[in-house]
Amino acid sequence: MTLRAVSATMQMNKKNVIDIGELIDDLARKKNTISCCGSHGLLSLLERLGFNHKSGKSDGHRVFTHPVLRNKSNGKFTTFGIDCGHAPKRPMKPAYVSTVIKILRDYQDELTEIVNDTQ
Repeated sequence: MTLRAVSATMQMNKKNVIDIGELIDDLARKKNTISCCGSHGLLSLLERLGFNHKSGKSDGHRVFTHPVLRNKSNGKFTTFGIDCGHAPKRPMKPAYVSTVIKILRDYQDELTEIVNDTQ
């Protein structure tokens, strides 16, 4: 499943189910080609999963929060950050995509429950 297909699935899934596992696999396969910004970029994807983001200390750095995930994880999840400033519309550094993949894996069950409950 491509990120474009994931975006479409997230918007129009007949069963209203988002498969976080498939999303993680797709990000892992495409981590060298994913941009930060744009309609199919990492920021947009994370927003659709319920993450909020704000500017960090340096240009392009984004800090992500997810109040519902924080509650569901009993406070284990707090924040994480990635840097979108290197080239916002070109592929981002794979290390930042790996950070997102790790967060999604660590909280896969909670995110699945959260995202599917809100649809």
